[in-house]
Amino acid sequence: MIPIILAAGASTRMGRNKALLDFDGRTALERVLEAYAGLGPPIVVLGPDHADVQARVDLSRVVVALNPDPAGGQLESLKAGLRLLPAGEDFLFQPVDFVLVRPLEVRRLLHAFTDAAVSVCVPSHARRRGHPVLCRRAMADELLALPAGASAREALFARPE
Repeated sequence: MIPIILAAGASTRMGRNKALLDFDGRTALERVLEAYAGLGPPIVVLGPDHADVQARVDLSRVVVALNPDPAGGQLESLKAGLRLLPAGEDFLFQPVDFVLVRPLEVRRLLHAFTDAAVSVCVPSHARRRGHPVLCRRAMADELLALPAGASAREALFARPE
């Protein structure tokens, strides 16, 4: 299972890079990466300000993907990460601003996903979908085939299971 962390957003409403926001002395990106320790090497998708992130966060143990046009939306960032996904690997993805996901929760989701005969697993609480979204490898091809301007939801929630 390979984590894909989406950290390429322009953060226009926030006014600064979400990946570098401080949470108890660690950046948002560092906190998210800690939740996935022990899984395959994470893929971190960065945007045009990648140099700032790389200067502040140790990314020596991750694969960095670049999305030069974050205005293309979250799907374009996901596609940038999926293009670097190793063959045959299942994956999960989440935006960098979901900093409260903990390793224990990740392990529980992985356990449930491993035992389920589904292509996609989306955690929810009170009928609200959350992250990370876990996907079988076959979903990568479907997501990569979506046209510009589409939403990942079109592929992820088109499955009856």
